Parts: sequence; structure tokens; C-alpha cells
Amino acid sequence: MGAEYTRQSTFTDGDIITAAHSNDEFNQLVNAFAASTGHTHDGTSAEGGPITKLLGTAITIGDGTAATDIAVTFDGETNDGVLTWKEDEDYFEFSDDILVASTEKLQFRDTAIYINSSTDGQLDLIADGAVLVDTAGDITLDADGGDVFFKDGGTTYGSLTNTSGNLIIKSGTTTAVTFSGANATVAGNLTVDGNFDVTGTLDFSDSAITNVGSIQLDSIAGDEDSDTSITFSGSNVITIANAGTNQVTFNDGSIAPVTDDDVDLGTSSLKFKDLYIDGITYTDAITLNGTAITSTGAELNILDGVTSTASELNLVDGSSAGTIVNSKAVIYGSSGEVNATTLQIGGTSITSTAAELNILDGVTSTAGELNLVDGSSAGTIVNSKAVIYGSSGEVNATTLQVGGTAITSTPAELNLLDGSAKSTSSITIADADAFIVIDGNTTKQIPASDLTTYISASVGDINSVVAGVGLSGGGTSGDVTLTLDLSELSDVTPVNGDKLATLDSDGSTEQLTTIASLATLFAGTGLSATNSVMSIEAAQTGITSLLATDIKIGEDNETKIDFETPNEIHFYANNAEQVYVSDGVFGPQTDSDVDLGTTSVRWKDAYIDTITTTGNVTIGGDLTVSGDDITMGTNTSGHIMVADGTNFNPVAVSGDVTIDSTGAVTIAATSVENSMLAGSIADTKLNTISTADKVSLSALDIDGGSDINADLTTSDLIVVDDGAGGTNRKAALSRLTTFMQGQGFSSEDPTALAIALG
Repeated sequence: MGAEYTRQSTFTDGDIITAAHSNDEFNQLVNAFAASTGHTHDGTSAEGGPITKLLGTAITIGDGTAATDIAVTFDGETNDGVLTWKEDEDYFEFSDDILVASTEKLQFRDTAIYINSSTDGQLDLIADGAVLVDTAGDITLDADGGDVFFKDGGTTYGSLTNTSGNLIIKSGTTTAVTFSGANATVAGNLTVDGNFDVTGTLDFSDSAITNVGSIQLDSIAGDEDSDTSITFSGSNVITIANAGTNQVTFNDGSIAPVTDDDVDLGTSSLKFKDLYIDGITYTDAITLNGTAITSTGAELNILDGVTSTASELNLVDGSSAGTIVNSKAVIYGSSGEVNATTLQIGGTSITSTAAELNILDGVTSTAGELNLVDGSSAGTIVNSKAVIYGSSGEVNATTLQVGGTAITSTPAELNLLDGSAKSTSSITIADADAFIVIDGNTTKQIPASDLTTYISASVGDINSVVAGVGLSGGGTSGDVTLTLDLSELSDVTPVNGDKLATLDSDGSTEQLTTIASLATLFAGTGLSATNSVMSIEAAQTGITSLLATDIKIGEDNETKIDFETPNEIHFYANNAEQVYVSDGVFGPQTDSDVDLGTTSVRWKDAYIDTITTTGNVTIGGDLTVSGDDITMGTNTSGHIMVADGTNFNPVAVSGDVTIDSTGAVTIAATSVENSMLAGSIADTKLNTISTADKVSLSALDIDGGSDINADLTTSDLIVVDDGAGGTNRKAALSRLTTFMQGQGFSSEDPTALAIALG
């Protein structure tokens, strides 16, 4: 406990004040304000009042201790708020949520780069330059509305649309590409300036392909006969198949059948015209003009002046097609392959496997580009290396930049912008609970304790209570009593706007009541009160009886209701009796003279036991029959009455609706359409909405509600954002009273109060 200030002397007029007196008082002040032993001003008893305001344009918090963080704690009843300056890290750390209300901005560098919400439910990321989103993980665009729009200067130039889980890409507002699973449909023309690589099937739907410069294909197959094809392999071989079997291959420098002694060049009836060969022709048998040549090829070559030596020709002896035989000639296999144990280039053996070499098939990247993967780590950013997503699609980046500017907010701080569920549960407002205020042009979140500071500074302390006119008593300290003194009041004539002091019904609360309110209270049925004046209303609804002999009611003696005959009521119009009412009779005065309604104005409903008419009955509206049957000339079971343009006729029900003779109606299960459910749903058909977040705050029409038309009471409810955390709860006004009393405000309600300040 710090040193207190205790008054040392009390003086009256004429006393002598010495230096010792002043020294005693000043010593008390020195003790009370000593740096280490004086008042702590922490709000506890005898420690001086709490400090509620710091005046100055440059205020320092902290003592400059090296490597020490500085924390400012907002001490609440149940929840505390902490703002910490991290000394070594050189940044502020917020331990609680931050709410940017209304359209205020979180700005970076200057006022042209900011994050804000320009309208409720929308987050805006604005920059006067480029926006760089560089993340080590996935980027998820989750649009519950189903559309992601791309705009330039406010004009939409494209969008992505979700339809039943599939993607639609639009150019402007026109659908360009529609995806269905792995399939894509291009609505217009498709121009490919580079390569068009199809790994699946390309179906032209029997359309002609024209004006083709070059086509690179793996194979060509017949549309009607898939067993006939031309295949282009990756080893410089063209293979022609027929009847589902490979027949001939075109190799680098050779055209060869796939199977030995299987394919003919021409037939016995269809022969090639001429054969021109520069080199050697290899054949098992030759027939010239019907005569078979029995000499072997080697014999023929020797005879033809072959210059090869026998040893050179013997290099073929022992060779195996498609397989390397040491020191023997190489003969390609049936598919043009050669199976070698070692491949050398320039005398250097290639040690890579075939599978490893095939990885490079189709790769267009340079060596420098491939080296970007060297040293990369899945899920983590490595400087100047390629980004590889982690197993969950994440990328862990140390720095995120937008438009070249690094975002220094922590993920927890950025996650504060994510909305949370609202609640209407009741709470007690605490000092740490937050309110949203506009500070100049900036929206800020402040604790409820700041309201106490503001109200205390605005109202000030009550130094004295002085009794005014009609009151006696008062005082400058302790409890003050004021007594109502009616003798000091003047006699006046009440006018509109005057007020009277009254007690409520239980006599516990004093209140002011206007003369107009009293006039309204006294005005009963048939009376009205306006500006404290009571008047008899023209329309009387509270009169229950007017009894008199031969009484008349009407605008004049020609248009009236006349009780001229006992037990009868007579109705006159245009000075002629029209109808009368007697015991059991409501009838016209003259036969066939009075109509019930007109052709343009008709009665709504008529409830009559029996109708007897001498002519036809014309019904312009609905006909309601309370009995069980309508008897006609034709009554067919299971039929309904249908108009044919002139009459109603019984017809059988067909189509989506059926009906049997008992009246049971069946609607086909597939016949209920959305249009049948369009429009407003009656309250009796709509259950209470109890699911959270189904009705947004912006959907509530507060302006359209009716005024309470009564004074607020402690049982009335308000909505409070509990702890400024996005959880809305209800609170009775009595809790606000409790909160204000907890801040030092009195619940006393003086009838009159004079405040002396200064």
C-alpha cells in the first residue's frame, strides 16, 4: 500500500498560517506522489483514483529494459485483452480478436492499398498496383454463390461458375467452356497456336478434316473397322495393321513385314507394275516368267560379282534378330528393336536404365529449368527453387507479399477477418467487452471501460446539490435530502406540453407525465385526445343501445331507418319504403321491386335453407354447397365437373392426377414442380428457423418495426456482441443498470438537481 495524503490542518477566518503548516501539507503531497512509495492509482482504496486519461501527443510506455517485451493488459471481469510489443521481434502482438467495423480500411504503405469491407458480407482487397498472392500451399476460392468473377475497371471480362459440381468458364458473360467431370465442351471455335496434345480419344463425329498442314499421330484406325490401323511408334517405326494383326512396318531405311513369309506384295491377279531397287533384294524364292530360281542369295551375289569376302558375309552367320551377338552383325527384331546389353556414345557407356531414359520423352524444359527442382522440399518454400505442394496441398511460406509489399500480419491475425457465429444469449457487459466507434475517419474497437472514462470526463463530479423552486433542502457532502414544497409553486392554467409529477402503480418510482398523456388516458371509447384536448368522435363504437319509441335514424326523412311500427324495422330510400324486418321476415315492401345487390355490386355470401325461384339462377362467383350431393341429369362415378366454354359436364380425370369414386386424389410423384412452391409461404406452413446463420443481420427490418410506445423497463431486452467476438446474446436492461452502477454511477433519481461546476 502506498503512502496516503492526510490533511494536517484546518483553518477558519482569522487563523495564522505558518511555514510549518505549509511544509506539513506539502510533505504529505510529496509522500503521496513519491515515485516508489506514493499512490499506486490502481483503483484500490486509499491509493488515489484510477488514471482515466493521459494528455499529450507523445506518450512513452515502458522503461527501456533490454530484451524485455512490453505488455498492456485490458483487465476485464472474465476476459482480458493483451497488446504486447515484442522487443526482439520488433512487432506488436495482439492476443485477442480485432474487428474492423463498417467500411473502414486496413491500409498498407499509403491509402491506395488496403483491405476493407465496402458492404456487409463482402471483403475487398484493393491495390493501386499489382496484387501478388504467393503461397506455399493451395489457394482456395470458396464462393458459396457459385460464381468467381474477373473484372477490369469494374467490367466483367470472365467468370468461373459452379453448376452441380462442374465448372463453367465464361468469356465476359458468354459461356466458353463447360466441364462435366473429365470432359470439356467448347461453345465456340478453338484456336491452338502451339501443340494440341490429346492423350485420350479425339472424336470429329465423321466431320471432314481439311486444310491441314501436318498432323502428328500415334495411330490411325478405321472408323467402321478398328482392326485396321496405322501406328506411329516412338522409335521411328510406322506399323500397318489389318484384321487386328500387324502386317508391315516402315523403318528408317526399310519397309518390312511384321511376320516372316506372311505378307505378299500384290496378288496373283493384281500385280505391281515395275519394281525399281538400287540395292539388294532378299528373297527365299524367285520365279521369273514362271521359272523358279533355285540358287541361294549368296550364290547369286557371288555370281553377280559380289566384292564382300566370305568372312564379311559370315558376320551374319549366328546373328539373332533383335538381339546383339558379340562380333556378329546386328539384325533388327520384328518390331525394329535391338536388345543390347551396353550402349556407348563416343566410347562412353550409358548407365541409365531404359525406364530412366524414357522419363525425358516429351520433356521440353532446359537443363536450368530442370535444376529448379533440385533442392526443393515438398510443402516448404526453398528460395529460388520450384514450389512443391505438401501431402495436404499446403505450402509453408516464410513471407507473403502483395504488390511487392510483405504482409507482416500473423496467420492468427489474418484469421480474425474470418466471420464467426452470432448468438443472442444474455451477457453482463464487462470492461473488456468491445464497442465499435469512429475515431475521426478511422473505425476502432474500444473496451467498454473507455465509456466510463468518457462519461466521467463529460459529466464530472457532483460537488453540491441546491434545492430549486418548489424544493427545500440540499447539501455539499454525504446523503442529500430534497423535500417537495408546493407552497412555492404558482397557480397556472395547464396547457398542452405541461407535465405533472406522478408515481407508478406500485408507488415506488417517481415519473413525469404530460397533460396530453392524461387526456389520452381519460379518453375512452368514442372519445379522442389531441394536444391535451378531449373530443367526441364522429364514429361511435362503444354505444350498446339506443331505445326509444318510433325512433328514426338517417340523413333525412327520405332516407332513414324507421321504427314506426311495433316489432318492425322499416328501411326507406328516395322517400319510399324499400324493405322491412319483422318477426321471421326480411322482405321487400313491394313485390318484385327490390334487388339484392346490382350487376356491378353483389353480396358476398348467402346462407339460405331453401331457395324458391321462378327463373334461372346466375352465379357470377363461387357456389358453395354445404350438403353432400349435387343431383344432375347425369352422375358418373369417378368423374368431375369441367367447363367446356358454355356448360359444366362430368368428365373422367386423366394425366398426372387421378381420382376414384371415394374422392381420393393421387398426384404423380414426378408432377410437383418448383413453380408450385413459388411465392410467400404462409406462417402456418413454416417452422421456426432454429439453425444458426440462416437469417443474417442485414435481413432484419428494424426500421419497419412498430415503436414500443412505452417507457423502457429493466425487463426489456437488447442485443449485445458478447466480448466483441461475434457471439450475439440478449441482455436485459437491468444488466446495463448493473454495469453503470459498477462504473460508479448512482441509481438515485432526484426530482430536481442543480450542479455547481468549477
